[in-house]
Amino acid sequence: MSRIRRFLILLLFGFLAHDPAAKAQPSADLWVSAYFAGWKQGPANDGSLPADDIDFTALTHIIHFSIVPNRDGTLDLASNNITEINSSRLVSLAHAAGKKVLISLGGWGSDVGFRGATDPSNLNSFVDRLMNFMTSRGYDGFDIDWEVLQDYDSQQYSRFVELLSTRCSAINPRPLMTAAVASQPTLIAALEKYFDQILIMTYDFSGAWPGWVTWHNSPIKDGGVQFPGTARTLPSVDKMADDFIAAGLPKQKLGIGIDFYGYVWSGGSGTPTIGASAPGQSWTTPPHVEANVPYFTIYKDYYRPEYYRWDTLAQAAYLSIHPSPDLADKFVSYDDEHTCRSKVEYAKSKGIGGDFIWELGGGYLPATFPERDRLLRAVKAATMGGQAPLRAPLLESPRDGTKITEADPVFRWHPVPGATSYLVQISSDAAFKSVTIRDSVISDTLARVRKLKSGSAFYWRVGASNRSTTSPFSNTWSFRMSK
Repeated sequence: MSRIRRFLILLLFGFLAHDPAAKAQPSADLWVSAYFAGWKQGPANDGSLPADDIDFTALTHIIHFSIVPNRDGTLDLASNNITEINSSRLVSLAHAAGKKVLISLGGWGSDVGFRGATDPSNLNSFVDRLMNFMTSRGYDGFDIDWEVLQDYDSQQYSRFVELLSTRCSAINPRPLMTAAVASQPTLIAALEKYFDQILIMTYDFSGAWPGWVTWHNSPIKDGGVQFPGTARTLPSVDKMADDFIAAGLPKQKLGIGIDFYGYVWSGGSGTPTIGASAPGQSWTTPPHVEANVPYFTIYKDYYRPEYYRWDTLAQAAYLSIHPSPDLADKFVSYDDEHTCRSKVEYAKSKGIGGDFIWELGGGYLPATFPERDRLLRAVKAATMGGQAPLRAPLLESPRDGTKITEADPVFRWHPVPGATSYLVQISSDAAFKSVTIRDSVISDTLARVRKLKSGSAFYWRVGASNRSTTSPFSNTWSFRMSK
């Protein structure tokens, strides 16, 4: 399910014209499906994310991505490494964990192949090949990802879905069918009885196009931000979900996307910070936008605690990088642990059936990092009704060993994803057996401290918390108040 230029779909189908969610298992009330790309698995389950490294207890379904239809109705298995070794290993591991495995069919740019394969002259043999492939490889169903699905595809798409469903109904137990969709809610609503899950691709919402501003890849809300010179708000998960619900689709069949990929906006001119470095900025010279950057690249190459921001109104994470006048500004929009938790909570509060992940390999950090699957862990914790652990804050100033001359110094630390409050402790002893200052600071990353004794040495540290969990304390730094 690749995802370049999704804006063209949204524009074509009126989205932008729309004016003013121990082995513990995910909650039975919320399903979590995850795409797993064959190119991440490698040609022989030997890639950057082998099937053996997937935590299947975090998921209810896994979707192997993907086989591609050829125009003559044959199947391309090679492009995405859907080899016999890969199928066998994934299916055996998932089944051992009690999870269903679907084979995905299609992806970005597959519409030409689908149109030929579902032509009346090829349709029956095409479906025969699909059924033989699914049963011979041991999969539990199909995910249909026809991209881009146009108005004029509705008849062929419908006939294909109906025939595939009929063939599946002849098997006991009946194989599952899901659909990945970014448009055509009315068509999908007319066919919803054939699908067990309908996965709304609620991402790829922005780009440096004329008439736009910098915007998040996949915000839950629009935050009230409007297109310049209009009363139209920018895209959001909530707005797209509402479009499909309004078409008559049952909420319990819908899933919204958690994107393990992000967008990196660089440079440009005419914004309040010269180049792109935050959401909602207009420009005079367009920024460069790098699409579909894996989370592991964002975290490895761009993330620093001081760059991290949380857009409370849009409910989206981003990095705001404004290093110096000599270096290009950057605005990095991505889903982090906080976003993962928020999207799970959104689905629950909206009454939507579940969430789906695009794509597991994008969120898998290199071996040099601890907690390589931290995004998946955050999803798992949220679906179980809990919270993933918060990281300890990183202190910023005053630096360790500083001599402070001001009477009421300000203490600063970097934000922690998912934290809603911070506990600041200042003590005259490094073990904090007696605490001179204890202050809970809500939704901020600084505290002004008064009445510290001049000439004395102190130690300080900070902890983070939210309504469900508390982080370890930061490292301890020392300072001395001057006389």
